[in-house]
Amino acid sequence: MDTEVFIEESGIWRFEMKICHITSMHRNFDDRVFERACRASADEGHNVTLITTHDKYETVGDVKIVPLRPRTGLKRRILSSLDAFRKALTIKADIYHFHDPDLLPWMLILQLMGKNVVYDIHDNYIVRFYEWNLPHLLRDRFAAIYRGLENFCISRFQGIVTTTESMGELFEKSAHNRVVIHNVVYVERMQDIDVSVPRHTHPDLVISGTNADSRNSRKIVKALKIINEQFPEVKLRFIGRYDPESYEQILSDLAEKIGVRDNLILEGMVPWEENFTRMSRSHIGCVFYKDNLNNRVTTPNRLYEYMFCGLPILVDDFPELRKIVTETNCGIIVDSSSPRSIADGALQLLEDPERAMIMGCNGREAILNKYNFKSELCGMIRMYHKIVQEHRESNHY
Repeated sequence: MDTEVFIEESGIWRFEMKICHITSMHRNFDDRVFERACRASADEGHNVTLITTHDKYETVGDVKIVPLRPRTGLKRRILSSLDAFRKALTIKADIYHFHDPDLLPWMLILQLMGKNVVYDIHDNYIVRFYEWNLPHLLRDRFAAIYRGLENFCISRFQGIVTTTESMGELFEKSAHNRVVIHNVVYVERMQDIDVSVPRHTHPDLVISGTNADSRNSRKIVKALKIINEQFPEVKLRFIGRYDPESYEQILSDLAEKIGVRDNLILEGMVPWEENFTRMSRSHIGCVFYKDNLNNRVTTPNRLYEYMFCGLPILVDDFPELRKIVTETNCGIIVDSSSPRSIADGALQLLEDPERAMIMGCNGREAILNKYNFKSELCGMIRMYHKIVQEHRESNHY
């Protein structure tokens, strides 16, 4: 380590570390990677570098950015991953923390070279094999081969980070060190964000992030028609990206066809901080996904973002989502594959504004007191320290 500064904090001795985060596939200022993992570590006094797709070398929020050339498709997966590996070799870090499965073979080489590598597993990636148009036998075989290779690499890495306990349990036999960092809000960085703005004069449901069939977006539009039969003034608001780009028009055409186009609002992206204020003006947040192996063991950013904004939530009946909503009493569980179920859940909240308000308050209270990144960060930094200390001791002897 370059720095030997020790700080006694929370009953443990800490030292400044040089941490290198690596991503070839995520956006350069991705919320989980940059805003939380990188900037939060820098705020703790660590020396943080991020290798990511960008157009120049620069320092943003005390994080040094090392750029990768913008690429798409296979070139991004292959060439950008190789480029990220080469640039990681030039950085003398205590911890190399990577965020993409495409980097697995290169990070395994880095680990075998004696570096301390940590794998941040954002999703249950074997679900991708089941999305391919292949016979079930082949998909099962490919998924099994990938999981075997993934576990082999993990057994060599110094540690892993997962987004939920359920996902961590998938790797408990192969991981040396394991910590869960939920997709929670970094509250300390959001002190200046105003979530007390007045709500829209008309009740509305909001869906943020990437809008696509994988998130049952068309089912929600169909649910709007059922809701409007009882509450004609209720609107449905999509905000964020549309996948594919033509999907925005697909949603518009569907709403026109079933007679609810005047109650459908389609908005795009805005800066990260501004989006929280925008979401806070709505009345009900929706967290919907199709049922698959990934969605059963993960929780998305927007669940916690809606909770931070004080919105009651409609969520799918997946184990991790059910756990959060049941524990905090911040929303209602529905089946987003059924427009009728979505509508029934929304109508419960629309018919009982006081219950909806209590649920929204419960969610925000849970974020402020438990589900926030400041408390999550301690676990990650503690794992880093353990890895670095063990590495130093093994080299010393």
